[in-house]
Amino acid sequence: MFIVVLYHFHNPNKLKITSKIVGKTVYEINIRSKFNLNMIAIVKEDVTSIDIKPDLILGEGDLIVIIGKTNDVQRFENFMYNVK
Repeated sequence: MFIVVLYHFHNPNKLKITSKIVGKTVYEINIRSKFNLNMIAIVKEDVTSIDIKPDLILGEGDLIVIIGKTNDVQRFENFMYNVK
């Protein structure tokens, strides 16, 4: 068995999609390049999927699960929720 240890600064976070990215594809938001984050799952209509394709369109009410360093997650949250 292979176990990956995630340190306290690499926590998975579940975030609700905001109007800032509703209607955009995973490719368009490009969180890996822009924010150093990885999207590891998406919840659409109470169904969780880890098969995330670049052409997947993010919808209102969707939740995404991302993982990355705490400061990168905060930068993405600030972007999503228009925090200066």
